[in-house]
Amino acid sequence: MKKQAMSLAVTAALLGGAVSTLAQPQPGMSINEGGLGETLIYPFYSAANGNDTYVHIVNTTSLTKAVKVRFIESQNSDEVLDFNLYLSPQDEWAAVVTGTPDGGALVRTVDNSCTVPAIPEVDVLADGTIIRAKEFVNFEYLDDTFDNSIERTSEGYIEMIEMGQWDPTSAVGAAAVHGADGVPANCAALVSAWTAPIIGLPDLQGAWLANPAYDQLTTWDGGGLYGYGVLINVDNGTAFGMDATAVVNFADLSQGPLPNLHTEPGNIEPGLNDAQLNVTVFNAIDSTTETYAMTTGTDAVSALFMTDVIINDYVVDPDINAATDWIINFPTKKDYTQGPSPISPFSSVWGPNAAEDGGIACEPVSLFFWDREEAFEDTPSEGPIFSPAPDIIPGEDLEICKEVNVISFGSTSAVQASSRIDYGVSGFLDYTEGWALLDLTGAQLVTPLPVTSPRELDTADGNVFTGLPATGFAVFEYVNGQIIDPVDGIVKANYEAAVEHKTVTTVFTD
Repeated sequence: MKKQAMSLAVTAALLGGAVSTLAQPQPGMSINEGGLGETLIYPFYSAANGNDTYVHIVNTTSLTKAVKVRFIESQNSDEVLDFNLYLSPQDEWAAVVTGTPDGGALVRTVDNSCTVPAIPEVDVLADGTIIRAKEFVNFEYLDDTFDNSIERTSEGYIEMIEMGQWDPTSAVGAAAVHGADGVPANCAALVSAWTAPIIGLPDLQGAWLANPAYDQLTTWDGGGLYGYGVLINVDNGTAFGMDATAVVNFADLSQGPLPNLHTEPGNIEPGLNDAQLNVTVFNAIDSTTETYAMTTGTDAVSALFMTDVIINDYVVDPDINAATDWIINFPTKKDYTQGPSPISPFSSVWGPNAAEDGGIACEPVSLFFWDREEAFEDTPSEGPIFSPAPDIIPGEDLEICKEVNVISFGSTSAVQASSRIDYGVSGFLDYTEGWALLDLTGAQLVTPLPVTSPRELDTADGNVFTGLPATGFAVFEYVNGQIIDPVDGIVKANYEAAVEHKTVTTVFTD
């Protein structure tokens, strides 16, 4: 077999040069480093410990678009809220995920773009601005006896999947178009289209219930969406931004000109499992693209995120009260860990009753450190350690167990992560700054993986991706404490920055 190391980066120019064959009637699905796509994955949101996460999605095209907006909790990727969003041409929707008094989270917005269901009005400001909000729910994981609390909704990630396009001059397309006052023409008509028809009500009543493709363009014209988030903690005086990962050519057009993604609100579809089966990745060795056929839509999305290692910096210098967190998101993990036995590339199953099931889909990984002058530090294999103990025990491997995980290099979490998802490694750091490598292949584990659970993802055409499907970024925090301003008095002087992880994708080919 031939070993090829490839970057996950796929540029817009390379996407345009993808070659179609009889076995591949459309360009392969890819991650677009240019930032525009059909499906967006926001790796992290938090409303825990004073965090607010501001979420944005922009439609850069001249079409009206339907987008499934899905908020997903961090532990087992259970949905906590989703709805249909209808973006008019050049429209931007913005909202904030913030905490609730009971420790959960809600989404709040003053944006006028149409959603179905309509996000409830909760207040009207003096200038007429309408505030809308909807609390997250724990219905999907109520059977998890070890933790089914509403607090689980306070941390997670976000998926946005394009479902369809309309001409903005059509009856449906025009309903979402904003007028000079910034208000869409008729959001109620879009709600009516998903509502059972009653005699005497408008023509659109029940139209999408009868035919979700009603008034849609006759051929798919997806893409041109981008998204980002900003996490702000007012009490801590910090903020950082993060881009959503953009996936292009997500829709499966192998069965016809429309992929049937436009689904009724209240339905958890569409999901990442609805992706097309061909994936295109960039071969960094010879600057070519390679396309692979996968067996399922979930496997196809996983292939885009497969990586052997995650590499990034850390800074924990006490002179500037620095802290570093690595956010690591496994966006497809749930589909491999829910049955009686795990499905490769994952090696354990989700245990909703952790005490009796023996774990909660933990994945052992290997972590290695260097300082900025090349000095290497391995995690110790044995011997006493200081208290409080980190999450790695000498002689054992680091285990990360959730869909969204935060590895904290300092004594505190830079993103104020809860103990549900935070893993500390500060007890092993002799250096105050440097870089680290997280090995996801399992090749360097103290305790080897079971033979039945290799870190491999098979393609449908005889190739093998290695590692795990992961995405995320690092957050660096610098705390200067407080300074005296001559006008405002005491103000915070803290800073945060987010930096994307570096990854290496390896594919064994025939």
